[in-house]
Amino acid sequence: MEGTFFTGVSTAVVLVAVTLFRTPAEFAFFLTSTAVFSVGASVLLGKHSDTTHHRKEYI
Repeated sequence: MEGTFFTGVSTAVVLVAVTLFRTPAEFAFFLTSTAVFSVGASVLLGKHSDTTHHRKEYI
């Protein structure tokens, strides 16, 4: 199931990227903002899991 989900999400991301972004700069901005959001969410969830001591719930 995990492999099917990953394939579906990867296909959707490629299709959205091809239809939504017209220039490489727009695509680069999307990738950069996604990476920044991902790092921020990881840091916040890491701090929260450290304070609650329930790390298995976040993995």
